Amino acid sequence: MTRQSLILRSLCLACLLSGPWQTALAQRPAGQVVAWGNNSSGLASVPADLTNAIAIAAGGSHSLALRADGTVVAWGGNQYGQTLVPLPLRDIIAIAAAEDHSLALRADGRVVAWGRDISVPTSLTNVTAIATGRYHSLAMHTDGSVTAWGLGFYGQTNIPPTLVNACDVVAGGNHSLARRADGRIVAWGDNSYGQTWIPTSLTNALAVAAGDGHNLALRPDGRVAAWGRNSYGQTTIPAGLTNCIVIAAGSGHSLAVRADGRVVAWGLNSGGQTVVPAGLTNVFALAAGGSYSLAICTVPPATNSLVPPQIVQSPASVVVRVGAPASFSVVANGELPLSYQWRRNGYDVAGATTTRLALVAAVTPDAGSYDVVVASGCGSATSAAATLTVTTPGRITAISVQPGGAVQVGAVGVAGRDLLFSTSTNLLDWTPWISAPNPSGQVQVLDPAPCAPQKFYRVDQL
Repeated sequence: MTRQSLILRSLCLACLLSGPWQTALAQRPAGQVVAWGNNSSGLASVPADLTNAIAIAAGGSHSLALRADGTVVAWGGNQYGQTLVPLPLRDIIAIAAAEDHSLALRADGRVVAWGRDISVPTSLTNVTAIATGRYHSLAMHTDGSVTAWGLGFYGQTNIPPTLVNACDVVAGGNHSLARRADGRIVAWGDNSYGQTWIPTSLTNALAVAAGDGHNLALRPDGRVAAWGRNSYGQTTIPAGLTNCIVIAAGSGHSLAVRADGRVVAWGLNSGGQTVVPAGLTNVFALAAGGSYSLAICTVPPATNSLVPPQIVQSPASVVVRVGAPASFSVVANGELPLSYQWRRNGYDVAGATTTRLALVAAVTPDAGSYDVVVASGCGSATSAAATLTVTTPGRITAISVQPGGAVQVGAVGVAGRDLLFSTSTNLLDWTPWISAPNPSGQVQVLDPAPCAPQKFYRVDQL
């Protein structure tokens, strides 16, 4: 089978169907859905009874799959009822998932919607393809015209009057694209990242995909074109990527399937969405969500490759004096390879992608809450948070031995900053002893039992 034949077989979500819909669906390949990346709300937990899938769609917090029998399966977040598939819903030929709502295209050319902001134009008929952005939707008709509805603050629902002969539609976060029969791409809506500026060299595209702020297109020679936002490398095509037959764009990552059925992923990896499951082959459909990915394959990966990461030991909190080294470590297991991304106060720490995070000389701005996201192609896990406290020196003003052997220590610091007293028996290894409020700038504490031939004290400001 030629590569272009594979491409035509793989364009499942926006194809013109001729003849009985049952025959058209039966001609599509069917297989097993595989998910990887962020598993919050069960995004990467594919229903166990989901089989014979022919199309998939990834939304902001939920997923959809279309079975060969024309029924729809939904899973993930359900804050707005986006996974409550209307019953009975049959004879479906295409699906689309938005931020908080879902669409399905019936064989009779009508669109069904559920979830948040689900109003579909009452006059919408003769539809052959559908797409959803963050809060807007698109429909393509048999005559090649396009209808849009939903929020249009960025002009994403304003169809260009010159758009004719559309054969495919896709929707990004707040922008829209259509591929014409001549392979040219038309784009409109939000252009904050240049996502509606089509590369002049891009002609005769075979497929197009839209992410939150970037786009992909598949060229006839199997190469991928990308443009728009590149904050996470999502438009930086991996070197040597050729012979592609399927593409998908997520919020900050990109996916492609090569003619050998293997998946290539690049861009943001906050939830493990670009860590392709080991052994994943024979893929013919893709979908990319916010921080997770979906694929349909005819031969699913081995069962042992679906073991998600597990945190065995979370990092421990650390208190260090300014200028001293500090480090965190994590122990995790799960199907290899595992990737690591340390975060401070919820934001990625650049370059911190191993089991250990080390700071050579901690400074005050380093203080905060640290955790690590461990990901694989089978999902992700987030450690418990650990706190890094960076202190500055205070000053001990007096030390005196009281009757009975207790030691009284006096210290000063900036009023309002608690004082941390530490002890040592060798001036090298310090152990935090007591934290004392310091409302006035002067503090006295009592060590009732020094219990050592010699004992040293120091004080730090928290």
